[in-house]
Amino acid sequence: MDCILVTGAASGIGAASARLFQAMCRSGWLSPPALNRWAMGWLSRE
Repeated sequence: MDCILVTGAASGIGAASARLFQAMCRSGWLSPPALNRWAMGWLSRE
């Protein structure tokens, strides 16, 4: 599921961030596809 995948990526940033991303994803504030694109872009800069 996208929310789980994104939360896993966010956990690399920190537990607090992971919970925040998961909460935003679950609330639908951010769409999973858009969030996945952002996460992939962030990870590719590492």
